[in-house]
Amino acid sequence: MTTNQWNHLTPALFAIAETRNADLGVACDMLRNNLRQGRDVDGDTTTLPEEYRPGYAASVKEDLTAKAEFALFRVFSEKVSACYGELCRLWAARDYEGMVALMAGDPEGVEARVLAEFLEQ
Repeated sequence: MTTNQWNHLTPALFAIAETRNADLGVACDMLRNNLRQGRDVDGDTTTLPEEYRPGYAASVKEDLTAKAEFALFRVFSEKVSACYGELCRLWAARDYEGMVALMAGDPEGVEARVLAEFLEQ
């Protein structure tokens, strides 16, 4: 998955947290499990509009190393933490497009920092 694909999963993360009454850290783990399993195992994203539902089956076919997958996941989870307040406001308004756009902007520079750390290893 690319960082843009992870950004697009932001509404799914919040949907999982809401349907499972879980904090976002637990929901992140549930989302990763769904991606590995290739289906909605943990949480429910069917409440989202079709264009914001994860393509879990397609994610199983990707050929990323575990290290690369974890680096991209770290980018995603740290960007969620950095943008938490605004993401919550956008989720409450059900502004899914705004959530994805906010994550794509990466105002905190998380993406560059985490990926640089990954490349140094």
